[in-house]
This record gives sequence, structure tokens and C-alpha cells, in this order.
Amino acid sequence: MTVFSLALLSEHPDTISFGAAAKNLFFVTIGNIISGVLFLAGAYWHAAETKSPTKKPITSTDEIPKRL
Repeated sequence: MTVFSLALLSEHPDTISFGAAAKNLFFVTIGNIISGVLFLAGAYWHAAETKSPTKKPITSTDEIPKRL
């Protein structure tokens, strides 16, 4: 980002403008938001999946372990 800003402030051709830089940053920001949401949410979803087998529910008080 520093080099990007310095290039705008130094000598450059007329084809480079602040409007073009803003347009570029807009699309880069949108892309980063979308891919951040997809990849980060996907990673959290994958990490939070339960992989343990389902346990049999307790049906009577006899099955509850006794304390020592």
C-alpha cells in the first residue's frame, strides 16, 4: 500500500489517476471481503463439525455413574 500511494504522489503518466486508484481499491476490497468470508467461515465450519459418534441417551437413573 505504501508503494501504491507513493506512485500516485510521484511523477506518473496521465493514465494513472486518483479515480482509477479508488476504483482499483474498491474492487480489491470487495474481493477480499468475499473471499475472507468464504474461506474463513468455511474453515471455522469445517473445524467445528462434530466427529464423535452419537451417544445412547440415558433412559433410567440406574445408568448414571455413582460418585465415590
